[in-house]
Amino acid sequence: MFGAGYVTVFRNIPLLVLLVLFVFGLPGVGLTFPVFWQLVIPIVLGNAAVVAAGVLSLPRGQTEAAYSLGMTHRQAMSYVVVPQALRAVSPALVSQLVRLLKDSTLGYVVSYLELLHQAKVLGEYYHAVLSTYLVVAACFIAVNAALSGAASWLEARRT
Repeated sequence: MFGAGYVTVFRNIPLLVLLVLFVFGLPGVGLTFPVFWQLVIPIVLGNAAVVAAGVLSLPRGQTEAAYSLGMTHRQAMSYVVVPQALRAVSPALVSQLVRLLKDSTLGYVVSYLELLHQAKVLGEYYHAVLSTYLVVAACFIAVNAALSGAASWLEARRT
């Protein structure tokens, strides 16, 4: 019940809204985090919901079968449910890595010096903004292409 609610909430809230909540909302109620964690925690919450959705997508019979063999809840999750869920969602996980890489550019919201922000600073310093952004774009394309290739390989291997 809690897991389904968590997945529903965090898969449907845009990451930018979560970032703004962590930067402006939580300090208002006395919770403050270092800048790095203001970026990492919302990204982890959103991406963990995708992985949790994979676990919740398994038929309930898998868990019940593990219980019928005398396994505890922890054993059922460790040996039956999670391995099957990871196998089922592994291509989606690699695709999620692509999304995670692109989401990291939202670090500007919390003034974290991520790659895109560093490119802006470097481009302005050397008066070569366009060429600096082109190099950053090439880096993103190369890494994302590699991750997409890994996702395709995993999908072909799974079937």
